[in-house]
Amino acid sequence: MLKKRYEKGSFYSISFDGWKSRTGRKLLGILCTLVGMVDDAVSTDFRSASDNTGQAETADLVVCEQLATITKGEQGGDFFLPQPAGAITACTSTLVGLVSDSASCNVAAKNTMQRSHPSLIIVACFAHQLNLLTGNILKHPSVAGAVTNASKITSFFSKSPKNKGLLEQCQMDLLGKTLELISRGETRRYYNYAMVRRLLDIKAALVAFGNKYFEDRALLDTVGGPTVVDLLRSRHFWDECELLCRFLRPIVVEIGLVERSNSSLSDVTTTFGRLYAYFLRLQSETQAVGADGVTVLAPVFPAAANPSVTATTNQLAGSVLKHL
Repeated sequence: MLKKRYEKGSFYSISFDGWKSRTGRKLLGILCTLVGMVDDAVSTDFRSASDNTGQAETADLVVCEQLATITKGEQGGDFFLPQPAGAITACTSTLVGLVSDSASCNVAAKNTMQRSHPSLIIVACFAHQLNLLTGNILKHPSVAGAVTNASKITSFFSKSPKNKGLLEQCQMDLLGKTLELISRGETRRYYNYAMVRRLLDIKAALVAFGNKYFEDRALLDTVGGPTVVDLLRSRHFWDECELLCRFLRPIVVEIGLVERSNSSLSDVTTTFGRLYAYFLRLQSETQAVGADGVTVLAPVFPAAANPSVTATTNQLAGSVLKHL
């Protein structure tokens, strides 16, 4: 099937990323994404995963792996590097871009390849950039405690069947249904938002639980019980959760839009443009004037606090515009 995609003619990009296990084993994976020249159909082709355990992660290593992939593709008649105008080749598919995260060795490798082939479009990985953006938001002082405290609440109820049952009863009384709590996952982009969003969905039941059992001796003697009760009765905690979801929801929405369709580079560029506009607007919306009516207080989330949004938008847009 993939062979036919190459034979019909596709523009393809190479995505590459490194992985390291806790035991020190290192792999470098290379994936090709194909877009049909005629029908715009999108396909993916996992080309290789090389074991580079014990080797330094350098640009030379990454370039060698890229060239090995390209050479194998050319020998197999799958694809070729950009050729001079009028050049004749047996392949009908051509390389148009390189995609990776922003690790120094990967950036240097992409720059090396672009010097040899200036027409290549060099971009940062959409998923990695959103992960970095989300990480920056989670570190912001106005919401830094929300995820940690939400995780404490979720963990407490998941480890205590008795209190979980009492919470479910509060949900049935107030909401008419029960919703499972969502644990914090490894991926920043979604699970932190989902965990906090679920707490807000059942906030009424959680607050009722805290108010009903805040003097319950068995609960207070349970490990983590007093902390959870204090959080559930804390207006500051709930305000942090609301603010965090306001920050993260646009990112989650944009991820959904991109993942649900065969998105192109222009879609990704547009995504970062919308996110930049959102956070820039948020800067003016959240700034306030002091009691003297003159002094401008610092906004809750200034766009300048997260320069990666601007940098990524400019990088992607520039990469596209110079080839139009």
